[in-house]
Amino acid sequence: MARRLRLISNQGAYHVYNRAELGQPIFETDAAKQVFLETILRTTQRFGWELPAYAIMTNHFHLVVTTPRGNLSQGMHALQSDFANKHKVFRGSPGHVFQSRFGSAYCPAGPSAARKFDYVHLNPVRAGIVTLEELRDYPWTSYRLLRRPELRGLVTIGQALSCMHGLRDDPAGWDAYEERLRFELTTEERPATDEELFGLVRKEKAGRRTDEISLPAVVGKSAEMLRKEEETRWEDAFKAELAAEGRHSDELTTLPHSQAWKLTLARRMRDNHGAPASWIARRMGFNSEAYLRKLLAQS
Repeated sequence: MARRLRLISNQGAYHVYNRAELGQPIFETDAAKQVFLETILRTTQRFGWELPAYAIMTNHFHLVVTTPRGNLSQGMHALQSDFANKHKVFRGSPGHVFQSRFGSAYCPAGPSAARKFDYVHLNPVRAGIVTLEELRDYPWTSYRLLRRPELRGLVTIGQALSCMHGLRDDPAGWDAYEERLRFELTTEERPATDEELFGLVRKEKAGRRTDEISLPAVVGKSAEMLRKEEETRWEDAFKAELAAEGRHSDELTTLPHSQAWKLTLARRMRDNHGAPASWIARRMGFNSEAYLRKLLAQS
């Protein structure tokens, strides 16, 4: 059966997830979780993503991302390949690390995106790993950064809090969001009591923004337009990197292809600018994408 085409969009958000092959505990240790978190952040920067939420569990992960450049599949391929290669080296054996390509659910900006944002943060609580109170200090979800804005870096949890829930990014807003998560947990299997409902309303009123805020308006673009914009971005980056090496385009055709400066240039385009090996091989005149991959692996 042919693979179902994945929606490509530069608007809204994606809930992205995957599980280890056969449910193996690939993130069992803190060291493995840290390596994967660093890989997530590196991918976010490399592909121009925005990252409102993440949760790294023992054998699976969840992300909420927005992709202004419409490059979810390319970024996820890079994210999982980078981690899988590190994991295989550590484990000392070949084989699949993740059970599938990856799963994703597209959520237009609004309530559906807000529910996924909450769902990701509550994963460790629902799994019985920590309580909601302990979640504040649990290092493997973005919720820990809610009350530590100085540590957020590339994680846009504060903006998401304001845009998705209309709450201020301050202590009152943080308290209101925690109360909302507590309300979700306690009312999953029973109706809310008046006290719980009034408590939520009271906290949300205290943390509510007085002005409306939404995500910056993004013009929807076709997959073809997004692809052309990416290729223009890669071409501009390629010319800048070539100049930084002190080289000229006519030198690309000189043999051998395995010259150190050529492989350095190819690696920079891949690692710093997210250009795929197929584009790099074509632009630099390598015989094939497979040949370029082989040279990069050997160098």
